[in-house]
Amino acid sequence: MNKKGQSALEFIMTYGWALVVLLLVISSLWFTFGGDKFFVNEKCMMGPGFLCKDFSVDEGSVTLIVKNSYGKDVSDFTLTSPLC
Repeated sequence: MNKKGQSALEFIMTYGWALVVLLLVISSLWFTFGGDKFFVNEKCMMGPGFLCKDFSVDEGSVTLIVKNSYGKDVSDFTLTSPLC
């Protein structure tokens, strides 16, 4: 291998590894300090007869505004989530 090729290969290897480490550090910081909010599913889905008008999720509380279009009075309403 000639000197120019060896020099180019060493340059690519050195700065390639530095780039990989830099990307790992940036992604670790991203997911540690607030990047996870982009992966929260922000949907409010109800069964037939109920319409989710608005919702809010805060630390420790969930607020829902639900419209009953079922046609009957509802006296017992239970919410469940597989992720809580």
